[in-house]
Amino acid sequence: MSQNVLVTGAGKASGLGFNLALRYLEAGDTVCATIRKPCGELEKLKEEYKDRLIILTMDISSTGSVQAASDELSSQLSHLDLLINNAVSVSPDCDKGFFDADLDLIARTVDITAVGAMRVIKAFYPLLKACGGTGLIMNISSEAGSISRCYRTNLLDYAMAKAAMNMSTMTLYNTFKDERKINIFSVHPGWIRTDGRADNPAPLSSYEAAEILRELFEKREMILKVTGSSPILMRTTLFNARQGSFGCGGAAIKQSSWITKEQIGELLFLSQKTSAQTKRQ
Repeated sequence: MSQNVLVTGAGKASGLGFNLALRYLEAGDTVCATIRKPCGELEKLKEEYKDRLIILTMDISSTGSVQAASDELSSQLSHLDLLINNAVSVSPDCDKGFFDADLDLIARTVDITAVGAMRVIKAFYPLLKACGGTGLIMNISSEAGSISRCYRTNLLDYAMAKAAMNMSTMTLYNTFKDERKINIFSVHPGWIRTDGRADNPAPLSSYEAAEILRELFEKREMILKVTGSSPILMRTTLFNARQGSFGCGGAAIKQSSWITKEQIGELLFLSQKTSAQTKRQ
């Protein structure tokens, strides 16, 4: 059954957002892809998929811009089944350590990446709530946002932004939990060649990672417990998982009801091990 999907940050052909949009189009869904500036490759997809691809210009650092985009989409679609917060920003000093980085650049990254995702959720919430089933929000986070597994001395702005995104996911779980109409997750997508360079040592292209995530997101009624010793496997937040089970590497969890905060365990983060297993299948 086809669904309506919103993907933010889809304006770079080598990036995850663009390839998530492409994967959902290939699967027969209707996709709204948001961009900050024109993207020629996305326009080519529009020529191919026509009305099934809606392109919206949206600046997630601006509440007004996000609300305007939501109003525009509401005139074209009756509902959203899935919202993927993928848009991200990093500062020019992202790779620098504490003593060399301009700390005044951090706030903008946090505002766009973490607060921006919340702006999107707030503006598009009515469309998610209007879906026939359970609306799903996927926040594309990162192992860089893990406090317990932090090992870096750089990526200050990016890591702080992703940690803030994880906290916002928890806060929104608390907001949505009683109505049980919206599922919200944070997920680390794995190490990806988002720059599209052949010499990038990351094991997955954005196109490959997008399909792993798409298939995972289709298991919205299930809890995925990833096992293994990958350095990017981490504990974070999985919320409102419905009953069911999903096996991965021989591991599965079964739940008979909505999980509570106290039941939250090792969640939906893809390890490199899992990604490699999926590629081989």
